[in-house]
Amino acid sequence: MLTGLLYALFALLGFVRFIHRTATDLPEAEIVERIGDRVEDELKELGNQAENKRRSNAVSRWRRMARGRAPVTIAQSGRGYVQAIDYAGLINWCVDTDFCLQVRIRAGDFVVDGVCAFRVYGINRP
Repeated sequence: MLTGLLYALFALLGFVRFIHRTATDLPEAEIVERIGDRVEDELKELGNQAENKRRSNAVSRWRRMARGRAPVTIAQSGRGYVQAIDYAGLINWCVDTDFCLQVRIRAGDFVVDGVCAFRVYGINRP
């Protein structure tokens, strides 16, 4: 029995040592540098004029398509984090039903009951 207690004590000490070494081996400066690099890359991407112009044209085209159409709001039921959105499925649904859809939430958002998740605009094709 004493041997079992000694083994348990050594295992506990080994675990505490492992946790301590793991925590002290994290290089804070490297983590901060990585975050800074990511922020810098995101800012450069947002500053890319060609991408912004293309995005702006897509938004303008979408607004022209939805102009004069009364939107129907689809509210969120339930609460929690949005884990994923099936954009390909939404696009296929819009093409099949001749509707234009505005997605008002994105993956990672925390939503509650009644939050506007989607706006659907009817599109009449000539």
